[in-house]
Amino acid sequence: MPSPEKKELMDALLERGSVYVHLDPRRPGVRVPEQFEADPQLVLQIGYDFPNPIPDLEIDDDGISCTLSFSRSPFHCVVPWSAVYALIDCNKSITAWPVLAPPELGGTSGPAVRREPKERGARKPAPSAGRTLPRDRAAPSDRTGKPVQPPRPAGDRSHLRVVK
Repeated sequence: MPSPEKKELMDALLERGSVYVHLDPRRPGVRVPEQFEADPQLVLQIGYDFPNPIPDLEIDDDGISCTLSFSRSPFHCVVPWSAVYALIDCNKSITAWPVLAPPELGGTSGPAVRREPKERGARKPAPSAGRTLPRDRAAPSDRTGKPVQPPRPAGDRSHLRVVK
């Protein structure tokens, strides 16, 4: 998907609320705090309606730039569209570009895909009764402690549909 289309999608998603931007911080042109530069993935939450607004949020044909807080320290981030491989909105709708996903996360060649959240009332698996997982098997979380979805096995696209 060309950058202007990613920009238009990001603008539309931000109208609904915050957006989780999944990116490969190792890509050229990315500027994030040094401790994240070598990681295969980084997720940034961006929005207009935060309690502490992002005053310098700029979204253009080249990408996203803004000052975000990392452990309560501000840092001016620059994210070119070529580093963004997924956008997830506040309703958990996902648009992904598998060809841009890091190989460690099962990046594949293929078109952009979009997954809408399940409809309300959809059957959910029953929770395990009183069972806790050891820390190394617990659900992964991002650096803020919020749970994140683990990557799916390479080639598994059963949960996605192609966007034309």
